[in-house]
Amino acid sequence: MAFSKILSSAARALSLPPSILPQSSELTVLNANRLYLDNHRGVLSASSVYIVFDCAKYTVELIGKNMVIDAVGRSSAFVSGELESISFGRKR
Repeated sequence: MAFSKILSSAARALSLPPSILPQSSELTVLNANRLYLDNHRGVLSASSVYIVFDCAKYTVELIGKNMVIDAVGRSSAFVSGELESISFGRKR
């Protein structure tokens, strides 16, 4: 069994949140115009109408108007703007 599957099984058995696992990210919508993304691996693309984050096995695409990355750290980011949609895609 792969190490990541063992970690995932252990987290479920102990009722721990999935965000503690190294390959998972957590997206929190703070209000209509602000969100927080934790445990990402970087910004793949950004403009005033979309922002794409690398999140291990998938990407998170934020689409809206006046999109701005207010703060970005090694693994977390705050984004603001008029958010219209959030989509997730599998990396190939």
